[in-house]
Amino acid sequence: ALNYNVTYNGLSEVPVDPGRYTVNVKISDKTYQGEANAELVITKAVASIQINDLTQIYDGKSKKVNIITEPPGIQYIVKYNGSDLQPITSGAYDATVTLNDHRYQASQSETLVISKRSALINFTNLLISLLGFLHQFVLQIL
Repeated sequence: ALNYNVTYNGLSEVPVDPGRYTVNVKISDKTYQGEANAELVITKAVASIQINDLTQIYDGKSKKVNIITEPPGIQYIVKYNGSDLQPITSGAYDATVTLNDHRYQASQSETLVISKRSALINFTNLLISLLGFLHQFVLQIL
């Protein structure tokens, strides 16, 4: 077997992180000689992002989407219409998730919809007079 040494940016450890590496292979044999250099480029792996809880109802509290990454546990950043602030009021918001990881890349956008909350209207103490007397009622909105 032919004896040789391989280095990556001068180190013998094989790289696993994304980046550019100069690979040097040098034959160390009694019979043969030779050396070659090349560039190794490791790019970020593509991960997947799933955005959940896209339909919610207004309750006066901030709303956020639920994120699942594959592989699990990858750090990410969520923006709502370009802002870091989670929305509170009813409306449609562009929820964009971008991975924040040195080994993985991905971005995904969906629409978060916060629906208006229904109000209950009760009429109580409703009096109607056919003889021209005053009409009285109480309107209560809950």
